[in-house]
Amino acid sequence: MARTTVRNTRGGASSSVKARVKGFCFRTQFKTCASMSTILIGPEKTPYVVHRDLICSQSPFFTAALRGSFLESSTQSLELPDIDTKCFDHVILWLYQSRLEPLSYFFKDGKATYFTLLDLYATADQLDIEGLRNGVVDLVAELAEVTNSVPTPTDTWILYDGVRDSAKLRELVLDLFAFKKTDNLIATHPDEWHPSFLRDLVCRLKRPGPKSLTRHALERWQPAGWGTSGVDGVKACERAWDEESRLEDLLFEKVLQDSAGVVAFAILQSIYNSFKPGIRDLPGPWLAKYTDLLRVYWAWKGDAWITFQRLKKEYGNAVRVGPNTILLSEQGQFDKILGFKEDFAKSDSMKVWTFVQDGKPVRSIAAMQDKKAHANLKRPVVSIYSMSNMITFEPIVDDTISCDIDNWVQYFAFDVVGEFTLSSRFGFLEQGHDIENMLHDLDAQFSYNGCIQTMPILDKLLKKNPIYMYLKSPNNKFILKARSLIHSRLSREKQTGRPDLMDRFLEAQQKHPGIVTNQILGNYVATNFIAGSDTTAIVLRAILYYAIRTPGVLAKLREELDSSGTTYPVPYKIAQHLPYLDATIREAMRMHHIVSVLFERTVPASGYTLPNGTKLPQGTVIGMIPWTLNFDEEIWGPEPDSFKPERWLQGEGEAKDVFEKRLAVMKHNDFSFSYGPRVCLGRHIATLEVWKVMPTMLGLLDIEFVHPHYSHNDPVASPYILVICP
Repeated sequence: MARTTVRNTRGGASSSVKARVKGFCFRTQFKTCASMSTILIGPEKTPYVVHRDLICSQSPFFTAALRGSFLESSTQSLELPDIDTKCFDHVILWLYQSRLEPLSYFFKDGKATYFTLLDLYATADQLDIEGLRNGVVDLVAELAEVTNSVPTPTDTWILYDGVRDSAKLRELVLDLFAFKKTDNLIATHPDEWHPSFLRDLVCRLKRPGPKSLTRHALERWQPAGWGTSGVDGVKACERAWDEESRLEDLLFEKVLQDSAGVVAFAILQSIYNSFKPGIRDLPGPWLAKYTDLLRVYWAWKGDAWITFQRLKKEYGNAVRVGPNTILLSEQGQFDKILGFKEDFAKSDSMKVWTFVQDGKPVRSIAAMQDKKAHANLKRPVVSIYSMSNMITFEPIVDDTISCDIDNWVQYFAFDVVGEFTLSSRFGFLEQGHDIENMLHDLDAQFSYNGCIQTMPILDKLLKKNPIYMYLKSPNNKFILKARSLIHSRLSREKQTGRPDLMDRFLEAQQKHPGIVTNQILGNYVATNFIAGSDTTAIVLRAILYYAIRTPGVLAKLREELDSSGTTYPVPYKIAQHLPYLDATIREAMRMHHIVSVLFERTVPASGYTLPNGTKLPQGTVIGMIPWTLNFDEEIWGPEPDSFKPERWLQGEGEAKDVFEKRLAVMKHNDFSFSYGPRVCLGRHIATLEVWKVMPTMLGLLDIEFVHPHYSHNDPVASPYILVICP
């Protein structure tokens, strides 16, 4: 069905897209048509009144919805909560003017911005608007040619997670990268590209590149022709990717080739690293010079932190624990390396901590290595996790606080995070058991990651090799649960009027649509579930263990609670001002840090000089673990191996200025939630939970060990049992 073209008479290029399309709706041949439909866009349900015949003529999706047997056809109203209003403004512009914005619109600070076009393509793909898809492909090709540029790493995630596999835009972008010789660009940010994009690009580069990338506005864009050389290779490659049976063969062949290369590279790298300047003179176990398998073994045993403490005592504050890794335990170095001033990125160990979704690795905000990319994702939601905002969620903790002990502490922690995030509990407390083995699987995943992250290359050969991911498609259960709960949360009215974190995430998406995509939205939720629950449960268990095991601690806590006149559940505003409670919690977190693996950072291009004068070259991995600091007598005073909440309080006869100085040193070396730009984003959630749950449980319940004489150096992993006494 034809449409009349409307001349654009707008004045300046700076006005918004929405302002430009306002007057277009009734200047078409459909202006006398009475059939209008209302499209409600985004979570705010912004209404767009459009001509039904026009929109249906371009989209089978809208035809089915507005002319089929669905409820929407009778109401002529359709909700599309996942689509951004700014993106839909472009759709309306194209519908009523048969064009997209001029090329200059997609320049920002002198650079091409592909994100808007790729997001628009994904929307057109979702709405099945073929003409708009073709228009976007044509414009992307023109933009790349005029600016001699290619999309960014972030763009490739939209390209692979937001559009169908057969998308012509994907073919174009792959051709652009192959044609423009982008090897250096890809090598600069190797961890930021979508893995499937890199896989397809490798396949593309195995066959001859295009003679030219001809731009044209055909109904169906096709890549330019390939050279005549290597025709057999071209056909074989195309057959391999078009036929599912051949795909497995190609992947297997690639894995074998990669594995051989990996082994050869590992041997050469091991030889080089053993004599690497700077690190070669550092003391440490002999085998650590040649392989990371020693650290894998320590992690596999499950007591790596004890080994690191022993190594510090045996070799000093700088110990070589791998071919390219040192253990640094020097006071004053933690905050320097983890802080804001130095440009230390997270090491390759973070590659292991990616989610697997639909057979593909998905980066989490915590696992991002690049500091700028991490800050970009953190910025839209950092204020959401402030303590002032967390206080508004205190009633959620109160509602979930009644629980038993031991495993129930973990059930509580998970259900609170579910309620915090999506106003929906997992149901562990109600059902009283590990639902769908989620907790068991999460524990197994943490054990695997903690072991394999010491030698990330093993992860590529095991769980993230192409064959395993293609054949098994191992979806993380918490990713699946996040999907389900997000869908449920967005498709219904909330049962309570209380805000949850999803409300805040959606607000962040409105403010930062280019950053907080739907995939990132799910990433935030899944990260909350995985990182914000198990860690809190560890802290709660450790506090219970030490408080109950240590004579006199419970009595002092209850005396303090009784004198405070508090109600139950204990309000946070009271709990935060109870000094002995605060001291008990801090001391338990010192005695049992929640992380038992190294905080690894990579030395930047400028290098780094240790306090002993050793100069570490670029690429050296510095590993730090609070366990080696948390028992240092210079920091914590006498008997650092003993649980003494009193060390956090002013001693009898101790001058105030002396105490304040001593307390400042301890707090300065308290890395319970890490430090610097990568400090734990959800630390205030954990603080709110712990400072409320502990006084409530210890004030209301009599708790004791089933085996009172049992003792162990790991209160979280130990098979001790706590019971509530009548």
